[in-house]
Amino acid sequence: MTFETEREIQIHVANHMIDEPTCQQEEGINHECKLCNQMFDSPAKLLCHLIEHSFEGMGGTFKCPVCFTVFVQANKLQQHIFAVHGQEDKIYDCSQCPQKFFFQTELQNHTLSQHAQ
Repeated sequence: MTFETEREIQIHVANHMIDEPTCQQEEGINHECKLCNQMFDSPAKLLCHLIEHSFEGMGGTFKCPVCFTVFVQANKLQQHIFAVHGQEDKIYDCSQCPQKFFFQTELQNHTLSQHAQ
């Protein structure tokens, strides 16, 4: 496939990461939510779950932390973030490595899984 803009590429990649389980990175490897110990078979599914953790008790809507667009499904917010926002928009910095995240729950899970002692 060919793409004329970077945005088209981002949308294409986001659709594969979210909608097509056979195209998942590291498919079949267990990815654990360190906040509740639930297991997922892809990093994209874990991320969607972490987004849901971020909005628990907030009435079932999911707000983009960058542009504040509201979604009724966590996976739609996840698609939006992959398609519209880049690395420079991530607002949570890991204090122990260069990683950055869109959601505090992502940072918490990363810290527990990568830097726990």
